[in-house]
Amino acid sequence: MLPMPMMPGQQVSAIREWENLMRQIGALAEQALDLAQGRAERIYQINQLDAVIEATGHGEVVGDSGYTREAAKAARAFLTWFVEGSQVEILVDVMPDESELRMSPLAILSARAGAP
Repeated sequence: MLPMPMMPGQQVSAIREWENLMRQIGALAEQALDLAQGRAERIYQINQLDAVIEATGHGEVVGDSGYTREAAKAARAFLTWFVEGSQVEILVDVMPDESELRMSPLAILSARAGAP
């Protein structure tokens, strides 16, 4: 079902406003995953940044970045959690027959790509 167009001056319903926000968040999450799995990972692997970070002393700045060793490790841990978490299935709904509809956030984003 396609949404009805808004008339000038018409107030947006709460569900429509929420839907718009969810679509914006979905687009941001999709961009973040693309960056995390693509360029950021390639740069990290090709340049062996794990070795660069490990060679840096505790509390010291890593290379010419603004990251200390600990901040760089925290950023890497967050990125790993984010990418891995995008692949873990979550409960979306319980169907009338009591079966569970489960999808990973990555699958939800993929399904969203086909949504209006």
